[in-house]
Amino acid sequence: MTKISNEDKKIFLKMIKVKDLEELKKLNLTEPYYQYITILWEKDDIEGLEYLRNNQLINDNDIFLLTFMKVKDGRNYDFTSLLKMIKKYLQDAPLVIEDEIILKNLSRDSALEYVKDWISAGAVFDYEKLFDYSFLGSTTSHEFTNYLLDNFELSTELIKSVEYPAKVKYNKKDPLIQKLIKKGMAYEEPTLKKTKIIKEFELTKEESLDNISFINKTKVVLKIYNKEKKESRLDIFCLDTNNTINSLTIKDNSLVYCAWREGIAVLTLQGVTFMPLYENSNPIYYEMSNPDDLKHLTKDEFLRIPDYSNVIAINDDTLLVHLYTPAKKEGRALSILKIKKSTCQMLNIYKEINEPEIIDMLGINERSPSYIYLHECTYSHDKIWCIVEGSSINRQLRGEHPYTLLTSYHYSENMDLVSPSSKTNIFKKLLNSFSNSDEKEENQNNIFKWEKTKIKLEGAKSFFSDDGLYIWSLMKGKNKMFCQKITDTKFLYEIRITASQNLKEIPLNKVSVCMYDKQHFILYDFSRWNLCEVIN
Repeated sequence: MTKISNEDKKIFLKMIKVKDLEELKKLNLTEPYYQYITILWEKDDIEGLEYLRNNQLINDNDIFLLTFMKVKDGRNYDFTSLLKMIKKYLQDAPLVIEDEIILKNLSRDSALEYVKDWISAGAVFDYEKLFDYSFLGSTTSHEFTNYLLDNFELSTELIKSVEYPAKVKYNKKDPLIQKLIKKGMAYEEPTLKKTKIIKEFELTKEESLDNISFINKTKVVLKIYNKEKKESRLDIFCLDTNNTINSLTIKDNSLVYCAWREGIAVLTLQGVTFMPLYENSNPIYYEMSNPDDLKHLTKDEFLRIPDYSNVIAINDDTLLVHLYTPAKKEGRALSILKIKKSTCQMLNIYKEINEPEIIDMLGINERSPSYIYLHECTYSHDKIWCIVEGSSINRQLRGEHPYTLLTSYHYSENMDLVSPSSKTNIFKKLLNSFSNSDEKEENQNNIFKWEKTKIKLEGAKSFFSDDGLYIWSLMKGKNKMFCQKITDTKFLYEIRITASQNLKEIPLNKVSVCMYDKQHFILYDFSRWNLCEVIN
């Protein structure tokens, strides 16, 4: 986009001031991107805009579009002066608002009064899309949704087809749900299942439980901090025999680990340590052959090395690495680690979640400050699954919750890049690709193919089960949890986190949850943990 110069701005403002109509007619006032008339609006020069309109240099649609461009950029909804001006005159023609990003940015409670003003000024919206998008963001009041239901004819087919998030769909007492049921929504009462504690465990006073995750159904890995020794360790614990079968003292708390082969892979910036499941077996170390290349992954001007957020096994030779940058502690991207006979190497891949369709679904416009966070990832059904959150800076400033969705990628190895039998040395290829951004992008596109999966997740903290087959959603501020297959939007059932069923001595406000599959899970705090199961 070509920007008009400051000198041109001054000349334009002088033309407006002296009302030099002939010179104004020589300007293309609506291009590029309404920059000329934007100058008048930013100076609150309604008189100047009226002058241009009265002389047919701009029309009502130009003013409509100017205003909605600001909405598209995520600006505040304070355009009442323009609305008053439009209401003073007959409309050239009603403006039908169909732009996807504009509709997403307007379909929230904070924009309701603004939308009402525009409707009163003659704008016509795609109300069915507004209704669908009104369930994208997390909200408690649903004022916008209720307004649409009460004031516009929405088809029964639409109300039946909308993908309602769990927070809405499974709350029959909510007046909104009762209204939707009357208008044709097919309500399905979720099955509430009970749970029970199978085993209870408590740590010694000098120990603190930092984290716990399942390796398989009968074995878990615990990250424990010893307060007296001031050191951390990883314990592989057998749930059948109630004993620790392998242990590893760790000095790097930034490490990540996952179930891999017949044990766990512990990833640091120096390499991978394999801890077998067999009792008293020795760890196996795979040194990273290209650690210096990590600082080039993110194109960071200070060459800062990205940190690990998580790691997931794809197969016996490949680990999926979830990364974040030093400047942003939230997850940002994916990379691939290949493991060979005695070494491992990070490939030149820094795959951010940046597909235009995902950006559009999250209501983010590339021209406004925004973010996309990669909260979690897993690998199952031959796909990489990602829980993604997105918002604009302006949404955050307005106190509005971000949008969250589930998406997936098909993973296929680019053999020219990773094959040990390639004629060109793998390290030379990696170094060359670090200096060639086009080649890097091509490699990433070959390895990660977006599957166009987009499932809304709202009103909850959503996370994957450790077997990678299910999503569990913990309702915010409540003790409800919903289980669903990773491939389906339908919830299988609901469980409750309560003292009588599964917490016992663990306080509800301090509990953490770890799910293995749809049935087995662990609740824990810093000093105790309970192995639980869902009762069929």
